[in-house]
Amino acid sequence: MLFSSHQLDQVEDLCESVVIIDNGHLVVAGRVDELASSGPRRLVVRVEGDRSASWAVGIAGVTVSEVTGGEVRLVLDASVDSDAVLELARSAGHVIKFVFERRRLSELFREAVK
Repeated sequence: MLFSSHQLDQVEDLCESVVIIDNGHLVVAGRVDELASSGPRRLVVRVEGDRSASWAVGIAGVTVSEVTGGEVRLVLDASVDSDAVLELARSAGHVIKFVFERRRLSELFREAVK
C-alpha cells in the first residue's frame, strides 16, 4: 500500500518504510525504525519552571533542536557526556524529565533539506 502525506508525524505512526522527497529529489528512504534510531543522540529535558531552556544554549557539542512548552529537545554529538548535560540542567532547577528519544521524521526531514 502507498500512503502520501506532508504530515510526517502521522506517516511515522502509520508506515513501516518511508521515502521523503523534496522538490522532486529523493532525500531519505528506509525503514522508519532504522531512520529514527540513526544519527546523533536526542535528549528531551524539562526543568521545572524553566520555559526557555537557556541553560542548554552554548553547550559544546549540543544543539538545541526545539523548545516547546518548557521541554527542550537536544541533539548531542558523540563526544558529549550526558551526565554533564544533566548536571547543567540541575543547575537550572529541579529536573522533571531527562529521557533519550528517537529522532522524529520531521526532524530528519529538516536536517536532510538544510
